[in-house]
Amino acid sequence: MIEFYREGNSVKSIKNQIPNLLTFTNVACGFVAMIKLVEAQYIHGMLWMFLAVIFDAIDGLVASMLNAQSDVGGTIDMLADVVSFAVLPGIGLYLFFALAPGEDLITSIAAWVAGIGYTSAGLLRETRFITSQLDRERSQGFIGLGIAPPAGFNVAVMSLVNFYPEKLYTPFVLVLVFFVAAFHAYLMTRSQIIFYRWGRRGISIQFATSILAGVLAYDFLKSFGAALAIFFIFVCAIYIYAHVVYDFFRRTANA
Repeated sequence: MIEFYREGNSVKSIKNQIPNLLTFTNVACGFVAMIKLVEAQYIHGMLWMFLAVIFDAIDGLVASMLNAQSDVGGTIDMLADVVSFAVLPGIGLYLFFALAPGEDLITSIAAWVAGIGYTSAGLLRETRFITSQLDRERSQGFIGLGIAPPAGFNVAVMSLVNFYPEKLYTPFVLVLVFFVAAFHAYLMTRSQIIFYRWGRRGISIQFATSILAGVLAYDFLKSFGAALAIFFIFVCAIYIYAHVVYDFFRRTANA
């Protein structure tokens, strides 16, 4: 009877660690993506980033399926997100500006400000999520933009620019990337917009549109890397800006 009890505890302990293992896999994927960006292997960087997003999404689902939720697991998940979706895009932004053609004092300052600023915004977003009971109890969505979509968007945009540096590495694009990253940081840390959990219909529309954009991009550009970047840009941008536009019209209608 004692042996059975111990065996049951052992099985239960292993079951409870499965979600944590998936969370650590998220960290591993984020770390590999970081190295790939440093090595200028942008296709690999985007793919590893995408895997980090996948593991970040399924660890919570697996925890629910196995009834293995815990405060420790939730904390590990938050810390993993800081690595994959705050530090990773922060380093990516630093490299994007630091390696810009014709590097000067302005791009050097922009590299440090964007890199440190975005990483700090990601950390603040996770802190906001942990400490805000309203966020944690809101089943339909979250107040403020989640940390993963803008991270994926930033990495994909930076990769796309680096596929065509002669055409896209321009002062206008540099300024645009800086202010879009700043806007995403605001949405994560200060915005009161509710970002909903989409159901199957919303996700299907999101991915169908993104796949179409990627296929058209490949047909026009003949570049798998560029098509992949555009696919990721659409996946992330549709989720982010659909909520921004919806909130704008909702507020306008209620004004």
